[in-house]
Amino acid sequence: MNVQTVVKACKLAATPVTKLGNAVLANSVKRLKFADGEFATQVSQHKAAGTDLAAQASRDFVALQFKLIPYRIERFYQETCYFASGQWLKTIDASQWYKYAIFEIRFVLRLFVCYMLFVLLGRRSIYPPLTPTSPFLEQMKYTNPNM
Repeated sequence: MNVQTVVKACKLAATPVTKLGNAVLANSVKRLKFADGEFATQVSQHKAAGTDLAAQASRDFVALQFKLIPYRIERFYQETCYFASGQWLKTIDASQWYKYAIFEIRFVLRLFVCYMLFVLLGRRSIYPPLTPTSPFLEQMKYTNPNM
């Protein structure tokens, strides 16, 4: 196989990828031209300054999340007090209790299935860990631990 054949094969394989990349780029440039308002102002400011708008947006997002922590703590306290006071029971229609029971049972079952899947994926077993005095330990001598 000569070099020219390899180059032709690489170009043939890369052409659809580069065409797709160029189409995405053209679409992005077109959408940026039609951007308006505060976003367009920020884009132009960051282009003029030579900084990265995405990095700044990520920093702003993280800073906002830290600012929201006290609000989330307050909301959690309010919801806990609402739940503990029993006010939520007044919103439930007693004649429709079976619907609420079905929702709760479905939620608990989904929670259990997720737990079992994570146990199975994490440990590759649903059985409890073996203790040093377990009778099953003898069998482990004959199994491949890498499987």
